[in-house]
Amino acid sequence: SSDISSNNHSVTMKPMTNQIREVADQHTMSSPQWYWQSTSNPLSINEIEDWTKYSDIESEIIEEAFNENNKTKPVELDNYWIDLTQSLQISRSDKNQQRQIKRILNNRNENKCLREERFLLPLSLGKPFNEWSHGGYWFIKEWHDKQPRNVSNSNKVEQAANGIIIEGNQLGKHSEAQWIARQLRTVKNKNDLELYKSCIKLYTYDSFLYPLVNKTLRENDKTKLDTLGPFCHYLYYSWYNLDANITTEVYRGANLDLDMIEHYKRAVSAQKCWFGFTSTTKNHDVARIYGNTLFIIRMSILSGLDISSYSHYPQEEEVLLPAGTKFTIHKVEYDFKTCKYRIFLELLAKNNTLQQTLYSINSTSTLHLEQRRLDDIDAVILSQALKVNRTLTILDLQFNEISDNGCVAIVDALMLNTALTILNFKSNEISDKGSVAIADALKVNQTLTTLILASNRISDKGGEAIAGALKVNQTLRTLDLSGNKLSATGAEAIADALKINRTLTTLNLGFSQISDKGLEEIADALKVNQSLRTLDLSGNQISNPRAEAIADALKINRTLTSINLKWTIMSDRGAEAIAGALKINPTLTTLNLEFYQISGKGAEGITDALKVNQTLTTIALTRNKMSKRRHKAIADALKVNQTLTTLNLKSNKISDTGAEEIADALKVNQTLASINLRGNEISCRGGKAVADALKVNETLRTLDLSSNKISAAGVEAIADALKVNETLRTLDLSSNKISAAGVEAIADALKINRTLTTLNLGFSQISDKELEEIADALKVNQSLRTFDISRNKISATGAEAIADALKVNKSLRTFDISGNKISATGAEAIADALKVNKSFTALNLAFNRISGKGCKAIARALKVNKTLTILNLEYNEISDKGFKEIADGLKVNQTLRTLDLGGNQISNPEAEAIADALKINGTLTSINLKCNNISDRGAEAIADALKVNRSLIDLDLSINKLFDYEMEVIAHALEVNQTLTTLTLTSNQISDKGGEAIGDALKLNTALTILNLGSNQISTKGAEVIADGLKVNRTLTTLDLRSNNISDRGAEAIADALKQNKGLTVLTLASNQISDKGGEAIADALKQNNGLTALTLTSNQISDKGAETIADALKQNKALTSLILASNQISDKGGEAIAYALKLNKTLADLDLTLNEISDKAAEAIADALKVNQTLTSLHLCYNQIAATGAEAIADALKVNETLSTLNLWHNQIPDRVAETIAEALVVNQTLTILNLGCNQISATGAEAIADALKLNQTLYLDSQWNQPFVSWSNL
Repeated sequence: SSDISSNNHSVTMKPMTNQIREVADQHTMSSPQWYWQSTSNPLSINEIEDWTKYSDIESEIIEEAFNENNKTKPVELDNYWIDLTQSLQISRSDKNQQRQIKRILNNRNENKCLREERFLLPLSLGKPFNEWSHGGYWFIKEWHDKQPRNVSNSNKVEQAANGIIIEGNQLGKHSEAQWIARQLRTVKNKNDLELYKSCIKLYTYDSFLYPLVNKTLRENDKTKLDTLGPFCHYLYYSWYNLDANITTEVYRGANLDLDMIEHYKRAVSAQKCWFGFTSTTKNHDVARIYGNTLFIIRMSILSGLDISSYSHYPQEEEVLLPAGTKFTIHKVEYDFKTCKYRIFLELLAKNNTLQQTLYSINSTSTLHLEQRRLDDIDAVILSQALKVNRTLTILDLQFNEISDNGCVAIVDALMLNTALTILNFKSNEISDKGSVAIADALKVNQTLTTLILASNRISDKGGEAIAGALKVNQTLRTLDLSGNKLSATGAEAIADALKINRTLTTLNLGFSQISDKGLEEIADALKVNQSLRTLDLSGNQISNPRAEAIADALKINRTLTSINLKWTIMSDRGAEAIAGALKINPTLTTLNLEFYQISGKGAEGITDALKVNQTLTTIALTRNKMSKRRHKAIADALKVNQTLTTLNLKSNKISDTGAEEIADALKVNQTLASINLRGNEISCRGGKAVADALKVNETLRTLDLSSNKISAAGVEAIADALKVNETLRTLDLSSNKISAAGVEAIADALKINRTLTTLNLGFSQISDKELEEIADALKVNQSLRTFDISRNKISATGAEAIADALKVNKSLRTFDISGNKISATGAEAIADALKVNKSFTALNLAFNRISGKGCKAIARALKVNKTLTILNLEYNEISDKGFKEIADGLKVNQTLRTLDLGGNQISNPEAEAIADALKINGTLTSINLKCNNISDRGAEAIADALKVNRSLIDLDLSINKLFDYEMEVIAHALEVNQTLTTLTLTSNQISDKGGEAIGDALKLNTALTILNLGSNQISTKGAEVIADGLKVNRTLTTLDLRSNNISDRGAEAIADALKQNKGLTVLTLASNQISDKGGEAIADALKQNNGLTALTLTSNQISDKGAETIADALKQNKALTSLILASNQISDKGGEAIAYALKLNKTLADLDLTLNEISDKAAEAIADALKVNQTLTSLHLCYNQIAATGAEAIADALKVNETLSTLNLWHNQIPDRVAETIAEALVVNQTLTILNLGCNQISATGAEAIADALKLNQTLYLDSQWNQPFVSWSNL
């Protein structure tokens, strides 16, 4: 690559006439070249004529005018006019300065030499090569990533043309730039092939463009990103779009001084890079003509592009290497025969991981390349190896940046590959074009059994193509298309294929925006298909009619064993239909109905089905709304059912009666292995009943009774059962009311029981005495693997007892004693045990006041212990010496994966010690340093460690003393680090400068998925740079900027980024002084963005105007499920707009309008929407001004609505008389589970009405505290 220099080249010519001469033999002539007379004295008759050629493009401009009929019009060049009638060049600055011109047709067989300036490395280079960093290719990628997803070729070509004009004008090359732009525009609407050919030809002209492009790339000049980025993009991607790749030896000359030669000698075996596009030639003889050095470049992995057939100079036999070409230097030698240095290079793949993979690809069967930032070029390189590979059976490419072109290359290899069985393309950028290529490959390939295309950009067309392939393919067993946009036509085509296909056994279409018709067609296909075993339709809009269609299919289908229907909009009617099918279907083993609105007849139907069904082994009914009556029905079904093994009834308000009924069933049932009864208001009575069942039951392996109200008597009964029971493996009794007697009973049981492996007694008020009993049991018990006694009342005495047991016990793997008061003495005892114990893998000592002394003991144990992988020392008042000991331990320890040191007293020296350890330690993946005193030196040390460390994926530095400087050094580290996925920096002192640094880092970092910058001091300027980073970044999924000062301009910048960014799913902008203007910008972005699922705008200044625009966006948006607008300035007008949007929106599940200015008018509109809306499950309207009229309207809506499960009306102005209307609604409504009417104006009369309703409604939890006048609601 050469710097910008004169494009005029002098040649000495024999005297010729002044007339324009043409040569007749057109078969041997190239395009004409124009010259101007450069003799110092053109009037002299003695001086030999000297002629200089015009640049290629100037010559083209003159030739175009020459070929026109009218030659009288002057031709405008940048510095001259050309008078074709008189064959004169006239200076534009001085018309008296005139020179003759002439036209010559050169023989194509002449001048076979290369253009020296093009194939010779420039002398002006400060260094002979670049280090492999973020230049060259990354410059082009940064421009590419800034473009909207659906930007057209025509638009990009126009950007390229305009950019070249801007750059040409700045160099005084207006005419050349305009001509290049015209050539580009002539092909902008033609096919891709013509476009790439045109770009290459323009690149090969002698003009300002060639040297400017390479100077820009070499210097990584981001000021030219928008102007030269588009042209560089096309030139770069021509590399695999044109079928002209070669892998041969190519050559390039150079003039290198001795210092440069030494650079190359010192870099032998090292990997280096050329940022610019590199011109080489296939012709060895002509390459060695120029310079004192010849590069001999071997290509095997990376190929070059033979552009000779597209070049303006085909005789040069040019082979173009792409920008960012990476190479290794094999040898530097001096050839005495030719008096030249010879430097031998081998080209490499630009991705380090891919390069290492290619070295060993023929000796491995499994290749994991997930999250490696592989792009299309990398995919092409990989595809070359796949064509000849005969060993690889599994290829994992998920979470990369491969788009259609790279996909086409990979699947092209599949046409030849006869070994690959599993291909994972999840979370790339493949759209319909790539899907069509995959479909074509599937028609031919006879080995692939698993294909994963989840979370790409495949729509109907791609779905149709793959469906077509399924009709032909006879080997594919598993296909995952979840998280795409198949909608109606794509799903219908797949359904049609299922009627023919006889091999597919697993199909995932979850969250694919499948319409009603598509779901009906799939259901129809299930009646015919005889191969499918597993089907996932979760997260689609399955309404009751579609559920009925699926149920009808299940009555006929005889092969399906698992179906996932969670997170849809089906209610009782649909559940009844599914239940009816279960009575007939003889094959289904797994059914997921989580997060439904199943309460009455639906639940009853399912329980009836379980009595008949003899195949179902797993059913998930988490967070449904079953009444006591339904619990009895489930219990009755369990007495009869002989196949179910897993039952999840978490959070269903079963209570003692329900527990007794289920326990009674467990005495009879002989198949259930796991039951979850967490959070079901079960007390001592229910606990005893379950205990009695355990004495008899011989199949249950897992029992979860946590977060209930079981006291000592109930626990004693369970302990007594453990002495007899020989099958239970896992028991969770945490968050109950276990007393001393209960713990002692458990301890006695542990001495006898030989099967329990996991026991949780956290939050149970256990003291030292009771723990000593358990410790004695642990000396005998050799089966327990996991033991949790967190958040109890244990001191050093109890810890010492446990430590003594650990020295003897050889079975325990995980021990949680956090939230107690064991102090340094207890920690020392446990540390001594760690030196002896050879089975321990996880230890939680958080919140125990172990101090520096205890920490030192633990640290010394780490040097000896070879099994511990997780250690939590959070909030333990540890001093500096303790941390230095921990750091020393980390240098030696090679097993620890997770370390939590938050909430201690870590300052810079301790942080530096830990950072030094991180440079050496290669196993730690997560470290928590929050709530400490780390500042500049500590941050510098941690940043330096991040540049070297390749194992850490989670770092928490929140609540330290980090300012902008500290943020900058960490951000720079992120530009290098490619492993960290989660970074938390909340509650520091980071302002705009730090925000800008992290924004720049986001453009380069490809690993980070979660970034939390909440509660800092970032304002507009910092937010704008972060937004720029989001336009480029493709990996970040969660961004928290709450409690900063980004204001409207910052919000506008982030909104603009959301129009391009498709990866972010969770965005928090609470407390940021955002008003309507910022709200409008975000709303506009929501109309285009279909990736964001959760948006929080709490505590801003959004009023009705902003709310109206957000409402308008909700009518179009198809992704957002959670919208938090609490504590803004929204009144009735804004509330009405949002209400109207709810009638149309099909995705929003959670809406929070707390602390606004909503009164009856908006409440009525919201109520009207609730009658229609079928997706909203949670609505918060507390702290508003809703009175009688609004509350009555909401009550009426509850009679109709079948989806809302949480309604919060706390602190409004609801009067007593409305309570009766609400009560009437509660008699009818069977879906609401949480209703908050606290802090209103409901008296005893209203309370009585609601109390009567609750006697009939068995699903609702009611919170009605603090009403006026003060009324006791304790009996409701």
